[in-house]
Amino acid sequence: GVWDVVEFERDGQVLPPLATDTSRWKQVLIVRAGDLVGISIRPMTGDDDTRKAELVEGERRLTLQEDQETGKSAIVLTYEEPEPGVLVISSWPWWRASACLTMASPSPVPPVSRERLRSTR
Repeated sequence: GVWDVVEFERDGQVLPPLATDTSRWKQVLIVRAGDLVGISIRPMTGDDDTRKAELVEGERRLTLQEDQETGKSAIVLTYEEPEPGVLVISSWPWWRASACLTMASPSPVPPVSRERLRSTR
């Protein structure tokens, strides 16, 4: 689903949602097609970071795979859902950031095919 980032913290500092911030997240899209998982992180400005991900539900862990084309390292995220429609993701101690997300209002989301998810491997 589509999640709006309502709070983003890095290195112990809450970052305001400035339209010019290229590193603060604005939205997160998580797509699941069977056993394939894709995630797209939309910053306040700039290009989305879209990757294949590995979801380990029992450990509440989501690992964004390394993207060798762009040189982006893998990111390990842990998550919790304290209440329906609220998701808290954290990457301590790896990336030293956390975010509180709320489920976005339903809106048309372009379908993601299994082929698109596989192409991000």
